[in-house]
Amino acid sequence: MSIAVRLAITMVTIGVTLALVNVFVMRQISKAFRLSKRWTNVLTAALAIPLVATMAFRALGRRAPIGFAERVVVATSAFEAAVGIAAVLLLFAWIAKLVVRGAVRVGRGAAGEGDAHERTLVLPPRGEDEAGDRPSRAGRGETPEARDDEALAVTRRAFVEQAIVGSAMVVGGTSSTYGAIFGRHDYELATVPVPIPGLSRASDGFTIVQLSDLHLGQMVGEAEMRAAEELVRRAKGDLIVLTGDLIDHDPRYAARLGALVRRLGEIKPVVAIPGNHDYYTGVDEVLAAARDAGAKVLVNESIVMLGERGGFVLAGLDDHRGIPIGRGPNLEEAVRGARCDGPKIVLCHNPKEFLDIAGDVALQISGHTHGGQINFGLPLAEVVLKHGYIAGLYQDKGSHLYVNRGFGTAGAAVRVGSPPEVTRIVLVAS
Repeated sequence: MSIAVRLAITMVTIGVTLALVNVFVMRQISKAFRLSKRWTNVLTAALAIPLVATMAFRALGRRAPIGFAERVVVATSAFEAAVGIAAVLLLFAWIAKLVVRGAVRVGRGAAGEGDAHERTLVLPPRGEDEAGDRPSRAGRGETPEARDDEALAVTRRAFVEQAIVGSAMVVGGTSSTYGAIFGRHDYELATVPVPIPGLSRASDGFTIVQLSDLHLGQMVGEAEMRAAEELVRRAKGDLIVLTGDLIDHDPRYAARLGALVRRLGEIKPVVAIPGNHDYYTGVDEVLAAARDAGAKVLVNESIVMLGERGGFVLAGLDDHRGIPIGRGPNLEEAVRGARCDGPKIVLCHNPKEFLDIAGDVALQISGHTHGGQINFGLPLAEVVLKHGYIAGLYQDKGSHLYVNRGFGTAGAAVRVGSPPEVTRIVLVAS
């Protein structure tokens, strides 16, 4: 199956999922606030228009003017993120309600037969009310106090439902707005010392500046590129590595990638590897843009840093997205012929590769996850990514893995609880 077909299937799957999320939220709002059919239709349209616009510009953005597409996608994707956040909150509220109801039923069942008389149904006597059209309330055994309690219970239930739905929408809207305006620009420069067994004194303190998941495209433009350049300059490292997803999906942004790589190359040497989105874009075109701008592109290849004696091997692996077309990561191929007995440091976009090469390398440097991108203290990313490598430093079998949260955004131009980062990875002899 070709990359284009896989991308089309992915886009359709995302579109259907978002449509179901919108329907779920629409029904919750309509039910809680008892909307009329007219206002339900208005709400449906209000949710559908941003969804259609987001998917249309993501799928057909290559045909739209670059500047116009950027503004539309940022706004509509932020709206969809708000709906998605609200849907997650409402889903948790719905699950909690089911759990409480189940607990109440179990509690009533455990009360025993001694309470049976309290639950006995009193059948109303036959008869008609004053109007002669139905049994009277008094005839049905209802007292004014009972009717008042029933009405109060209904009012309370409606208020609680409206409060839950309204709060979910407010939290979704405000957090998404914050994430689009501030969160995705709340850049961090992180310094991470990593102990490397066998590292020589000559390599001790060598600093790798990692910039990952740029996603140059409709949601990441010139302003973000300037911010990335400034942070890399402040990092004052010895080497700059770009660990995949350089372009989001539109090959027209290859020129911007080339311009950024040239500016970064004026600071320190640049090494680049591909990510899954670079395959969506056209991996050969993306890597050619980086290579032509002066970057050293490593695809299952390696170079020796700081000389054969006292140095280390820096290997760059292909992305897993290349596996269906006979490519993909291959550490053995990457380090074949490397004339250096020093530690192996591997650049690989997807941290999942660490499951296979832990114990064979000193350090793997990855991205891909965006640290979850939208977090509320819930481990949702760990549910989606079964390997559990979401963000930060990990260790297994004597090897280390660092997962960068990424610099750009994908899916929605929003970051909440997962700020974009540039990382200073300092190699420490141990």
